[in-house]
Amino acid sequence: MPDQRPVPRNRLKTRTGCQRCKQRRIKCDETYPHCSQCTRRGFDCPGYKRPLKWSSKYEVASDSNSGRGCISPNTNRLALENATGAFQMPSPSSLPRDYAMTIQGCRDSGNLQPTSPDGSLPVETLTAMERQDESTTSNQDNIDSISSLIDMQIPGQFNNEPDSETGWLEWADFSLPLSIPQPLEDQGTGISRHYFVQVCRINSCFDSDANFWRLELGNLMASSPLIYHCVLSMSAAHLAVLKSSITPAARDYRTKALSYLQSNIASLKDASKGHGPVVDLAAEALLGSVLIGMTDAWHNPSLLGTTHLHGARALFKRWLSNTQTQSHLNIPSLSPSSSRLRSFMTGIVVYWEAMASFLINQPLDTTAYLDDFCDQPASMKVHPNPWTGICTPLFVHLARAGTLARQRLLFKQLSIMTSRGEAGNQLMADMLQSARDTEKGLISYQVPSQDTVEDAADPLTTMADLQTVARIYRLTGLLELYRNFPELLTSDTETTTEIHRLSSSEKIIALAVSTLTFISGISQTSGVNCLLSLPLIVAGSTLQSTHNTPHRHIPSNSSWDALSAEIISISSHDNVQLHWRDFVRTRLDAVRGYVGLASVSRAREILDRVWARSDIQSAVGLPSPGAPQQFVQWIEVMVEEKLETILG
Repeated sequence: MPDQRPVPRNRLKTRTGCQRCKQRRIKCDETYPHCSQCTRRGFDCPGYKRPLKWSSKYEVASDSNSGRGCISPNTNRLALENATGAFQMPSPSSLPRDYAMTIQGCRDSGNLQPTSPDGSLPVETLTAMERQDESTTSNQDNIDSISSLIDMQIPGQFNNEPDSETGWLEWADFSLPLSIPQPLEDQGTGISRHYFVQVCRINSCFDSDANFWRLELGNLMASSPLIYHCVLSMSAAHLAVLKSSITPAARDYRTKALSYLQSNIASLKDASKGHGPVVDLAAEALLGSVLIGMTDAWHNPSLLGTTHLHGARALFKRWLSNTQTQSHLNIPSLSPSSSRLRSFMTGIVVYWEAMASFLINQPLDTTAYLDDFCDQPASMKVHPNPWTGICTPLFVHLARAGTLARQRLLFKQLSIMTSRGEAGNQLMADMLQSARDTEKGLISYQVPSQDTVEDAADPLTTMADLQTVARIYRLTGLLELYRNFPELLTSDTETTTEIHRLSSSEKIIALAVSTLTFISGISQTSGVNCLLSLPLIVAGSTLQSTHNTPHRHIPSNSSWDALSAEIISISSHDNVQLHWRDFVRTRLDAVRGYVGLASVSRAREILDRVWARSDIQSAVGLPSPGAPQQFVQWIEVMVEEKLETILG
């Protein structure tokens, strides 16, 4: 990154800043040679040179025979309208007309295909067009559409080499239209633009040209009606939070996406009988299932997408088992042999399994097909994943922890209704053994070193952020296990170095505070904030009173052991817990503002009700003195209050 230095006092500021900041309507600090706004987002700053434009402000009107008269706005408008037909794009017959025209128009004007370096629009020329048409309201709307499309550019894809004679940016290999084509003005284009400007950012823990949701998926939109309608469905659902009139369009796109998914799966069955591109069809169907299922809650927070999860499991297994390497789509390969694509596909499926494990009751062996991905050699190159960061194996263990938590809740409900016999004791022993195996996997996990991780190329999401998220999810998995199975924290033998026999509840609360301490070290502008909802719920729900818990003091010659035990117990103090409760509320509100989804509001509601129940129990003296701490489980509250939602 080039050195930044402030503008010298003897140089006149341009007032409007660089052309990109002006188009995006944000304040430019005019740092020389490149402004910080462009540099921070990875864009090439076009500089501060003003483009030449005609002005008739001081010209004297002449007669009709003179060639130097002023050009009227009506004449300018007429010329622009007459030139519209010069930029009409053909519509591929194999795709829906609105879909093909929208994608083609966006590509030519917004460079949605990063692999085509000559597809960008000159920033200075767009500025000149905007200034020239200030008097024409109808054309101004078109200019604003193009200005917004600039934000969809993948960093580094602008052709920023100025012409040697004019000093202007070089044109692409087509002429700039004097008017914006009609496809750029329809609703689908605005929704598509919202996806690249906003949804790509909040749907990934990093955002750069390494973001699969931005780069490869943008290419797939142009060739796959399924992916196109999936993207517009999720984008419209996200936009509907701010603009309710988009809601019908979001539902319509979702319906069309479901229809294309059914058709794709039918084609996949036919291809398996012959020699069709099974890999491509399976990968495309898998992506469609994930996009539809994981964003069901965007349309309605109560939708869990579990039906699509079952289909995604079968599609993922089929995709992995196929060894074909051919691809007819616009990305290098959709074959499992591609390490980067394999890492991406595995990550999004594992993440979905982890989130769903807290929402549905299922056998523990349901996720056994992911066991092979738990082992990650220390020397193995790690590709950052939009949903799992650099710790995909941790989410396999987290899925087990969530499944065990649901099983423990179900076992509790069955024990209330029926007497606990030998079969019940055996079931509990099996669950406890599975919990120990999961605990072992979480404790033995090692956070990847920086040398083994591929650069995410996002200045807002640092390598330290990704490593911190890995530590957070490791503690989150352990915390969920220990809160549901406190037996894991009891020791079978007395140790001579133990000073204070701390209760299990004090250890669990200390672990929760440690998790929140890691979260507090992450900037609220970091891209990893989109992954913090579940850790905030798990750690926040553990902040419950333990003032009835007895302490046993065992004399020892080690003063440090005594001090260590005292430090750990500080986390259980009421005033400390109130502080961290406020912190959890603040960070959940920040995450809600960052991602703009209603599901985060449900997370806040779940926590408020957990804390209310816990405080009531504490006020009435439950548990009784000497009895072990019984945590109010957030999953139980979520089920009873009917607040289930996808928490990712």
